[in-house]
Amino acid sequence: MSYKLHFNAVRKAYKKCAYPINKPLKKDAIKIESISGLNYLDRKGLEQLRADVLEMLKELRQTEDSFKFHDIGFRHDGSIWAGDGATKEMLLIMSIGLGYGRITLPREMWSTFPGGLPYIEFKLN
Repeated sequence: MSYKLHFNAVRKAYKKCAYPINKPLKKDAIKIESISGLNYLDRKGLEQLRADVLEMLKELRQTEDSFKFHDIGFRHDGSIWAGDGATKEMLLIMSIGLGYGRITLPREMWSTFPGGLPYIEFKLN
């Protein structure tokens, strides 16, 4: 089976739209607060990835309206596409920037969840 959602595809996509630390931000940069802190994405670069990111998100295993951050490392068939948190967070950040994803509760409440990580929600329609 051929997957859109895999480790290298997510990292490659993120690299196309994430601002390097030393690059000045454009006025229309997208600011996203995620698990690791603030992240900045290039609006034009991210928009060019919209279809690819949507296809990747459709391959996630999603059985409920929201699920634990850890669970986004699995495809709908149960196979693992990413074991590390950084790559999973890259997909999350892009999905938030495109309006497909969100962290369901404020950071202050994450400590009540297993592992202190948030629950995630995706709306793909």
